[in-house]
Amino acid sequence: MKSIRRTKAIVNVDSLYHNVLEFKKTCKPKTLIAGVLKANAYGHDLLQMATYFKDLKVDYFAVATLEEALFLRNHFESIPILVMGYTPDDDLEFSVVNSITTTIFSIEQAKILNSFAKKHNIISKIHIKIDTGFHRLGYTDLNKAFFEILQINLFSNINIEGIFSHLALENKESDKIQYEKFISLINMLSLKQVNIPIKHICDSIGAVVYPEYHLDMVRVGALFYGYCSRETSFELKPVMSLQTEISSIKELNKGEGVSYDNLFRAPCNMKIATLPIGYADGLPRNIYKKGFALVNNIKSPYIGLPCMDQCMINISDSNAKQGDTAILFGETLPLNELSKWCETNKNELLSRISMRVPRVFVKNNKIVKIVDYLNKGDSYEI
Repeated sequence: MKSIRRTKAIVNVDSLYHNVLEFKKTCKPKTLIAGVLKANAYGHDLLQMATYFKDLKVDYFAVATLEEALFLRNHFESIPILVMGYTPDDDLEFSVVNSITTTIFSIEQAKILNSFAKKHNIISKIHIKIDTGFHRLGYTDLNKAFFEILQINLFSNINIEGIFSHLALENKESDKIQYEKFISLINMLSLKQVNIPIKHICDSIGAVVYPEYHLDMVRVGALFYGYCSRETSFELKPVMSLQTEISSIKELNKGEGVSYDNLFRAPCNMKIATLPIGYADGLPRNIYKKGFALVNNIKSPYIGLPCMDQCMINISDSNAKQGDTAILFGETLPLNELSKWCETNKNELLSRISMRVPRVFVKNNKIVKIVDYLNKGDSYEI
C-alpha cells in the first residue's frame, strides 16, 4: 500500500481523448498534428500525456527544450520530436545522435549541426524558424533567411524537413500580414526548387481561428488539455482538476489575524480552515483577497497570504470538517476563474503545478494510474 498526498491533480483521460479526437475532425486528412508536451505537458505529466498522444495517433511530439526531447526519446524510439526552442551549440550533438529535430535560425548553427551529423554519418532533420512578427526566435530578415536557407539546403548531412513561424494573434489583420510574409518566403524558395515538406504556423488558437492556415502541420497544446481563449466548433473538456483536503479547522475571534503580517483580520467571529497547498505547489500567492475554493460545493474565500505549503479559507458558511475535499479548480470551479483572480493565464497556472503534487489519472470514473514524483519517481497502475 503506497501513501499518496491528499493534495493532488486529477487528470481525466476521457476528456483528453475527447479533445484530441474532436479536434482531429476539424483538420484536413493530410495535415499533421504535433502534440505540444512542453512544461511537463502543461503540468499534466510529460510521459503519460505522450503515451496517450501516441495512442491517439498524434504525428509529432513538440517540446521547448532538448532535455524534454531526450526524456521522450528514451521512451519513444521512433516518434519524431521537435525542439521548438533554442538548442545551444555544444548540445547539438545530442540532437543528432538521438534523432531529435532541431529548430535552426542561423547558418552558423546549421554548419555546426551539419559537422556533428557528418561525424556520426547521420542525416539530421531541422525545422527553420521564421520571425514574422512575434519577435521571439527566428529569422527576422526574410531576404537573409532566403539566402541562408538556399545554402543550408546544400549541406550534405542536413534535411530541411520543416519551416515554421508563430502568429502574435493580435488581430486578424496583423495575423494575415504575418501569414503572407511566411508564404512569400516559401514561394521564393519554391522558385529555387527548395520545397520544404512540413510548413506550419498555427498553435492551438491559430488552428481554431484560421483553418485555412493549417498548411502541412499544426502545433496543438493547450487545446488538447481543454483550454482555448477563442470559441471552438466543439465542446472543450478541461482535463485537469486540482484538489486537496482540509487539514485543520479553527475558530477565529473578531480582530484576530491570519498568516504573515496579519494582513487579514477577522471582521467578526468566524470559522477558518487550513488547506495543505501553497505557492510551492503552484497556488499563486496573489490569490490573497480574491477568489475562493469549493468545499461541499460552498464558496469558501481565501483569507490571508498563502504560505509556501498551506493556505487558509473562510468556512463560516459551511459545515465543513477536517478531511473534507476542497476544490481549487475543476469541473465545478473552472480554471479560468482562478486565472482571473491571479491575473495570469490558464497555461501558467497549469505549468506551475509542482512535482510534489501527485497526478492521478482517471478513466471511466476509475483511477487507472498514479504518477508520484517524490515516491522514487514512481508511476503505478491501480
